Amino acid sequence: MSARPRLVGVALVLLVVATPVLATISAWQDDAGTGGDGGNWPDHPAPLRNRHGGSAGAYLAELYRYADEVDWYSFRTPAGAQSVDVAFTVQSDASVPCASLAPDTTFVAQLRGPDGAVVGEPVALEPCYGTGALHVDAPASGSWLLGFALGHPDGLQANGPNGETTVAVPTSTFLHVRYAFSVACDAAC
Repeated sequence: MSARPRLVGVALVLLVVATPVLATISAWQDDAGTGGDGGNWPDHPAPLRNRHGGSAGAYLAELYRYADEVDWYSFRTPAGAQSVDVAFTVQSDASVPCASLAPDTTFVAQLRGPDGAVVGEPVALEPCYGTGALHVDAPASGSWLLGFALGHPDGLQANGPNGETTVAVPTSTFLHVRYAFSVACDAAC
């Protein structure tokens, strides 16, 4: 009988030791004021909420190569909205020299409409620093998705075995990136 409690104890220790780095990093994050990580999948986005209950506003977030490479957010556009604008700035942790990154390592931003389809062209930037923007004229009303990723320029493609978004990672360099973004609609969103 004494062997059974030892096995349970060993199993618990293994579970604690095998805890992924992602859980630890997620605990440190406050992506877009959510109190945690931005959504890792487009079907589980973190909702953007400003202090007035809408989505328009400025936000801060972080990505970590090999631990948290994708953040998805959702926001709503009202009927009659004429445009949606997203502006963003990215800057990496200064401890990682940009020259050490693979040439195709990028920071990617993408918008998806209420039907889940990609709207416009995704914007890819060097992850060390840069600014970019996404703009949509005459957006459909409903829930929109905004995704950010580290990795290959095609990093936000639905290319997993079950249609999930996966990130193509071309280098072994650990990278911590902070990014700021804003969401604005001509009508309150």
